[in-house]
Amino acid sequence: MKVQCVLCDEFHTLNPHSLQAKRLRNRWIQMFLCKTCDERIRRNTNARHATGKFHLYNEDVQKDELI
Repeated sequence: MKVQCVLCDEFHTLNPHSLQAKRLRNRWIQMFLCKTCDERIRRNTNARHATGKFHLYNEDVQKDELI
């Protein structure tokens, strides 16, 4: 199965019988990230977590603050 990374637009081939290929076929909205882009995002996210200024907000918390 031929897939394209959504960030770097490189084409990759997946085994058509693999679990990842099956997920991409059945959930066409799900995006494919190559290993280099996935690793880059993971590294940058961990660096932001390490600064201490990175906060994840839940929808419930944001609604309570608006009221």
